[in-house]
Parts: sequence; C-alpha cells; structure tokens
Amino acid sequence: MNAELAREESEQRYRNIVEDQTEFICRFRPDGTHAFVNEAYCRYFSLERDEIVGHRFRPKIPPDDQECVSRFFASLTPDHPVDTVIHRIIMPDGRICWQRWSDRAIFDPSGNVIEYQSVGRDITETKETEKALRQKTEDLDSRNRLVSTLLDTIPIGIFMVEAPSGKPIIANREATRLLGRGILSDA
Repeated sequence: MNAELAREESEQRYRNIVEDQTEFICRFRPDGTHAFVNEAYCRYFSLERDEIVGHRFRPKIPPDDQECVSRFFASLTPDHPVDTVIHRIIMPDGRICWQRWSDRAIFDPSGNVIEYQSVGRDITETKETEKALRQKTEDLDSRNRLVSTLLDTIPIGIFMVEAPSGKPIIANREATRLLGRGILSDA
C-alpha cells in the first residue's frame, strides 16, 4: 500500500511539473495523433485538451518551411534520436509565428518511430527583434557607405581622430594623398 501511495504521489508531482511549464509539451505518433499535451500547448493553440489528444493535430506550416520540418523528422534515428528545429507556423487567425522545438523520437525494438516527444516555445518576438536589428545594421552600413563615398569625393583633406586619445578614425582620399599614407593603427 505504501509503495502504491508513493507511486501516485510521484506521478502527481511529475504531472504538476509538466502542467506548470510555460513551454509547450506534447507527445504524438508519426501520423500526428496526439497522446499528450500540456496546458501551455492547449492555451497557445486556443484548443481544449480533448480537441487535441486522440486526434490528428498538426499546426499549419508555411510551404517554405514544410520541407525543412520533414527533413528534420526524417533525420531522427535510433543513433540520433534528439534534435532541435526552428520553423514558422500559421496561427488560426492567420498570423505567422516562429517556434523552436526540441524533439525526441521514440523507437520500437525494430528501430521504427512509434512516438515523438516535443518541448517547444514561441520565439516570434526574438525573431522579430533579430530581423529589426539586421535591418538597422543594413541601414547603418548603407549610410556609412554613402558617407564614405561623399568624403572621398570632396577635394579637401579630411582627417578625423578620436578625442581624447588622438587615435585616427578616418581619412578621405585627399587626406591620404596629402599625408602620403592612410590611417595607421598604431599612430
């Protein structure tokens, strides 16, 4: 009796840990039929657990990402059962979101996949921040090229140093011609 009670308490602790996670946790068969989803998974997809568990549920994936996801699952083997994938999904309201999943393939004794266990999270905000940073970097690079082109076309020597160190920062073509050399890093 004590062993049974201990097992039930252990299972309850495990369930509490899984259910309290903010990450999406699910288990599903290769055909997409879900055996388990946690509450975070249900909330994210705005579905009830009984609408997913026991049913074939596959979020819509943009056509550009479908091949990547297929290759990813095909790459999971008994020798390489765990990996991570990042891809987009199309939410029911049409929004495109990014997800990062860590998946484990579970195999039968013959080496056939019988189930996948997945832990994921939405990384849309991170991806949008990265995209905005890349755009700002490209804009800054473009402006720097424009300023460099402008400086090099001015027929006056322009030489700039960093204050207070006096470390050379920039010299246009005319300054280089007048000085007889470009910027030296140890100047």
